[in-house]
Amino acid sequence: MRHAMTGVVVGLLLLIAMAPASWAGNFFDVSDNGNVGIGTASAGALLDVARPNTTSNSELIDIRANGFTQTISSGLTNARFNLFNQYTVSAATAQTVTNGTTLYIAGPPTATGAGPASITTGSALRVAGGMVANTTDAYGLYVDAPSGATNNYAAAFASGNVGIGTTSPAAKLHVSSLGAAAVIQKSSSATGNLWVTYRNANGSDIAYLGYTGSGSDNFAINNIANGAMQFTTNNITAMTIDTSGNVGIGTASPQNALHVRSSGVRQLMLEGSSSWTQMGMKWSTNNDWTIGVGAAGANNFFILDQNASYRFAIDSSGNFCLACSGGYGASNPIDTKTGAYLSSGGSWTNASSRAYKQDIAGLTTESAVETLQHLRPVTFRYKRSPEERHVGFIAEEVPDLVASHDRKGLSPMDIVAVLTKVVQEQQKEINELKAQMNAKQ
Repeated sequence: MRHAMTGVVVGLLLLIAMAPASWAGNFFDVSDNGNVGIGTASAGALLDVARPNTTSNSELIDIRANGFTQTISSGLTNARFNLFNQYTVSAATAQTVTNGTTLYIAGPPTATGAGPASITTGSALRVAGGMVANTTDAYGLYVDAPSGATNNYAAAFASGNVGIGTTSPAAKLHVSSLGAAAVIQKSSSATGNLWVTYRNANGSDIAYLGYTGSGSDNFAINNIANGAMQFTTNNITAMTIDTSGNVGIGTASPQNALHVRSSGVRQLMLEGSSSWTQMGMKWSTNNDWTIGVGAAGANNFFILDQNASYRFAIDSSGNFCLACSGGYGASNPIDTKTGAYLSSGGSWTNASSRAYKQDIAGLTTESAVETLQHLRPVTFRYKRSPEERHVGFIAEEVPDLVASHDRKGLSPMDIVAVLTKVVQEQQKEINELKAQMNAKQ
């Protein structure tokens, strides 16, 4: 105890010896109530340090560790310079402390006077960086959250903007960096969401941004509020996902699962990196159709069915085939699977190969003559093009021999065959009559 008191006395004597002349008379004072004043004779706290006006650059309080060496030995885990220890609040009856603070800093310095005085950078607390050696991790400021309270927080910035990498923060949190501006990392490999959470003014979660749980690496944007999700560029909404899951590109009110709107000539562009570009359409397990371009090194457009058979195709020359047979390819302006085609000269040619027919039988003269007698030629105009007049027959009126199954159309070749048979029979009769007349002469 004697050595401790001796140290205190020596320390006080050193303080008195180093006091500036302006502090004369009130450098060190102990009042009747036990308060200690340094630089003041009216201490208002247990320790009250006051500094008179000065033009020097000396600090008000300078606690130095310069020249101090902590000699470590086995088992030493903490080497630190404690300024304030945790204190305890106690009361005999129920009392509430509104704000319990171990270290309170009133705020940055303020400038005044007729000078006028000005401060370029004012700081309530400034932690200066220092050069360290033989250290693995060095921190300018290290904060641990307390424990045991209802809510435990490591730090809270009640007002103002916070800048990281910048001394002029323009928002509540302003991060400036040439490299990675921010890193969000899970504390362990356990499953669970890794989210950035957005809340409304009531503190309710309204949206999440981050990775989903269950051990997957799925990145998700989750708007749990009853509102659309919009993607904007150049202050223009480029894409919208509404509350029904419909996606709108160029429109904020999509009417279908995918709704594309554009003022350009083309609203949608699909481009493949190979010789094929295809788009699939599917409405059930066994009905998978494909629309695409490419094939055979040409600019061909095609539609394939679920069996990869060409149902429709147009080549770079403008030829197209319907229900193409034998793979892709049209050798005429219009080709069909039935064998009928439109020739390059503009003539429609019906399929007539024996390979396409069955139940082949000769047409009798009686059937041909009877059919021809019941054909009623008429003139007419089509309702879709009333400016033109045509000659033909009415499908509902023709004899069964040349009628279609639905009686909505006619095949010219059927009528040509009837006329051919009748003309052949008439020519035969003419030849017989000529022979009889020649025999009588």
